[in-house]
Amino acid sequence: MKEKLTGNAHTLAGEGRTKGFSGTDDRNDTMSESVIPERLPFQKGINGKMLHILSRKINNTYISIMDIFSTKDVLNKVCVYVKKNKHCFVLIDADAIITEMNNFNVSQYLINKIDTRFRGIVYFSDEDNKIMVILRDGKSLPLSTCHINNKELFVYLDQIHTRGTDLKLPLTANRIVTLEKTMSKDKLMQAVMHLRDLDFKQSIVFWSSKEISAEIAIINDIKLNDTTSKHVLTWITYNTIRKNENNLYPVTKEKLKYVIKTRALKYQKKIEIPIDSLIIAYVNENLDSIEKLYGISP
Repeated sequence: MKEKLTGNAHTLAGEGRTKGFSGTDDRNDTMSESVIPERLPFQKGINGKMLHILSRKINNTYISIMDIFSTKDVLNKVCVYVKKNKHCFVLIDADAIITEMNNFNVSQYLINKIDTRFRGIVYFSDEDNKIMVILRDGKSLPLSTCHINNKELFVYLDQIHTRGTDLKLPLTANRIVTLEKTMSKDKLMQAVMHLRDLDFKQSIVFWSSKEISAEIAIINDIKLNDTTSKHVLTWITYNTIRKNENNLYPVTKEKLKYVIKTRALKYQKKIEIPIDSLIIAYVNENLDSIEKLYGISP
């Protein structure tokens, strides 16, 4: 098929002011032409507040996992940390560091290895996406029907469920958050904001691979062992800026296409010329096709 009808975020959003919701405003510069970012009065300053909360002394701990041999190796390290830190109740795998096992298998492994103070592991079902709890006897049941105190439940959230999951956690809950290599600020904030009392007594501890640890140290010009949450936030901000810069050209190109098409349509209606005249403005070559990017195999 040589020709196809395509659209982008700008054509889908249409003309005029478009309403929607976004958890962060890091991508304002790359949004559609018709999207006008606004904040409610009580939300002003929220970005600075979140950065302040994450840089508090209670969140300073950073752990570099120097040797990762397998998923079970990571889970064993988690169990060791949880046993030493009585307030740790959550593992947020924002980095998708756990790849060899599904959610059920992870929870099954954890319930057999984790500290005995926990009677169950909370996880998302691989089959129907429901929040489940696996108990010490191996049985699983929906969290909604589980009456175990939340202080006796350990929560595991895989990368997919780091956004939009809201669970009631103990007031002093500490959470392990794994860092992704190209993690941006909006993704980090979505992952950590499950802790509704993060500005009080709840806390987080960042975990990452030795490669990410080295990158954080280089960007902050510090020694590897001196890394704290403030250095992580500097690295996160750097990633966000770099990501937006990389997206500016393709987004600007699409915006320009949208402007040309809309103006051509208005002009055509105004002077009542044949609709076929719009073909110059509306038909363009797909420069991002596989053939253009990689060439044609002989």
